[in-house]
Amino acid sequence: QLIDGKMIAQQVREEVAAKVAERIAAGKSKPTLAAVLVAAGTYRGGRNKSLDFNGHEIVLRSEAGPAVTIIDCELASRAIDFEQGEGPAATVDGFTIRNGHVWYEWESNSGGGIRVSNASPTLRNLVIEDCRAKGAGGGLALGGSNSQVENLILRRNEAYVYRSYGQIFRNHFLRAKDPVPHPIWPVQKAPADTPSC
Repeated sequence: QLIDGKMIAQQVREEVAAKVAERIAAGKSKPTLAAVLVAAGTYRGGRNKSLDFNGHEIVLRSEAGPAVTIIDCELASRAIDFEQGEGPAATVDGFTIRNGHVWYEWESNSGGGIRVSNASPTLRNLVIEDCRAKGAGGGLALGGSNSQVENLILRRNEAYVYRSYGQIFRNHFLRAKDPVPHPIWPVQKAPADTPSC
């Protein structure tokens, strides 16, 4: 089924619900495979981040590849979280994941773009860029995982650990940090014709 709207997470949740109902009806305990095909576009908003496969073997694939299929987390959350034992049949293929940001203590603060914990999904044909995490793995964090990772580009991601909130204030609120813009204060670039020393 082709997703051409702006609600990836809703479609993933519906596929998970359908597979759970199917398993219960069939008396099966093992998840069945489902596929979600996503049309080219930039996906933003609450229904397009914090995707969770809930232990199911779902294939989330873009129709046209990462150059034109973008999940923009808007510095509000990570894009995808695998933490319920998903195996290699659970696949994310052909996306750019941008502006993921995990910070809060009540969520795992590793993996600004994708976090894999005690699961082993297949991650293929992905660009993860401009993501941040308070803990490890600004773009991607793998823990307790034997994930298959193919054709992955990580760029301009940042993981940071601070000793105090004062250090956070000094590093991020007093000045913009290059090259990833701060969510409140974007980086100001000098004009191209500015002479250098």
